[in-house]
Amino acid sequence: MKIRKGDIVEWKWESPDVLMRLSYKVEQVENHFSTKKVGFSSGNASTRGSYVFQFNKPGIFHYWSGYVNFKNISFRGTIQVQDSSDKLLDIEVLTNGYKGFLIHLD
Repeated sequence: MKIRKGDIVEWKWESPDVLMRLSYKVEQVENHFSTKKVGFSSGNASTRGSYVFQFNKPGIFHYWSGYVNFKNISFRGTIQVQDSSDKLLDIEVLTNGYKGFLIHLD
């Protein structure tokens, strides 16, 4: 995902009732494969929660969910923060009135 310097990102999670043993968090790591925390963190993993972080400097930030079950499943992502002088174009794709995805173009 690409955002501008100063943008705020909010992560939200909730395990379905049948999967209440799964817990999540948001934690910045060194790279796409790392588990070593190097920056922002939502704290301890939980079955429901949210986390908000404001990105105040340009760069590439990798994050993960922590292991959600017994050290074999995790979710990962990357956020590229561009200088606020860069221009971004947001395109939202709707299908039958439902949001499909959001595209950021330079």
